[in-house]
Amino acid sequence: MTHLLLLSLLIAAPQAADLSYAQALEGALVRNPTLIRAEASASSAEGSLVSARGAFDPYLNLGADHQSSISESFSQLGQVASQTSRNGFNTTLSQFLPTGTSVNLDWSVDSSTYLYELLESGMTWEVEEPQRFSTLSANISQSLLQGHRMAYNLSAVREAERSVTRAEASLVATRLKVVADTAAAYWSLVTMRELEDIARQALEVAQEEGRVVQAMVDAGQLAPVEATRVEAAVVQSRSSLIEAEHGHRAASEALAQLLGADPVELIHATSTPEQPVALSLDDRQVVAAALEGNPEVLVYRSSVDSARIALANAKHARLPELAVTGGFGVNGYDPSFSEAVAEMFSGDLRFWTVGADLSVPLGNRADRGSVQQAEASMIQAQQQLEAMERMVAAQVLAQVRTVEAGLVRVDLAQANVRLAQATLDAEKARQREGRAIQKDVLEALRNLSNAQSGLAQARTDYVLALVELGRLQGRIEGLAG
Repeated sequence: MTHLLLLSLLIAAPQAADLSYAQALEGALVRNPTLIRAEASASSAEGSLVSARGAFDPYLNLGADHQSSISESFSQLGQVASQTSRNGFNTTLSQFLPTGTSVNLDWSVDSSTYLYELLESGMTWEVEEPQRFSTLSANISQSLLQGHRMAYNLSAVREAERSVTRAEASLVATRLKVVADTAAAYWSLVTMRELEDIARQALEVAQEEGRVVQAMVDAGQLAPVEATRVEAAVVQSRSSLIEAEHGHRAASEALAQLLGADPVELIHATSTPEQPVALSLDDRQVVAAALEGNPEVLVYRSSVDSARIALANAKHARLPELAVTGGFGVNGYDPSFSEAVAEMFSGDLRFWTVGADLSVPLGNRADRGSVQQAEASMIQAQQQLEAMERMVAAQVLAQVRTVEAGLVRVDLAQANVRLAQATLDAEKARQREGRAIQKDVLEALRNLSNAQSGLAQARTDYVLALVELGRLQGRIEGLAG
């Protein structure tokens, strides 16, 4: 909850909010707009999976109807007018199973009344009580050729599962990209803050140097031109400080945008880059880790799996369609509903059916064409996966070299700072002894400021190189857990 509290302070507080590196990453994972959209896409894929699985849900259907008719017909007794009235109710429970089996259980109840009239004689005959009719039947159909494989019938579900896998991998890739962008923005803010501090310190040193030089000019120890030279150096330092302050503000605004926060409020980055340490990176192990965890590689592998299964299903679809069907049922007829049901369950009035249905496409060009397309898609998916693995491996190896070079640049920048400080101390000592001019001292001051700025930038570049290496390997650098 700490990072959420800090994030709320960042949005609402009128003063600058303190934010550590880990809290910035966690805040971005909570509020970053791009990541929120990616999470919605992953949720949509999960909904599609639920929908695909629903194809195997049982269905319950309830129906009721009323029918009434008046008609005429001819019989041996003459022309007959008839009136019929029927009330019906039926319920059906059906389900399609992954084994290619369709099961149906049906129960129906009818209640009918009849009125007949001989038009020539005027005689009428009416059923005194409604006739009850009850039927209970069960039917089953099983595919024996095309459609008998569970993998074929579950293809939509399996593809939806792979879509979820790809969506989750894409979400991980987006999360890693957000982390990398946030890390770059955070350490850029840290660097700009350090550059601002260095520029402010350089201005203070230049102003102090100006006071010393002015005193020496007043004492006649230096020419007046030296005071003018120092004054120009102070103006230059003040201009550099203004640029550093603007850069600090711009870096804060960029980080706030990634955090979904108000860019008006200044963010105060409290973390500092850790001191680089020597790393032992084995190329094969680093590449293997990237090929195992890189989310983009996982997406392409899922595409290969989809293409492989699609090819197997296309080959299966070339088979003819053959289904066997069977059914059994019982009937009951009686004026009383309870007696009609009792007669039905007695099994005296029973029926059964057995059948088969065969469908063979002549030529079968549609299925053969689908197989050819699936084979081509399989080859394309494999080639794309291999190309992606080679590209990721190359990127990882290049990033390993960047990390190693970054460590060397940090060491070099530290050496430059030590050299610049020693040079400045020596020039000031020579100045006190009258063996150096003020121009040399000012140049040494500028060199020290530049060396300090270079060290700050080198440390930031090294940290970002590690973050990018982690992103390629599917890891989030700097995030707890």
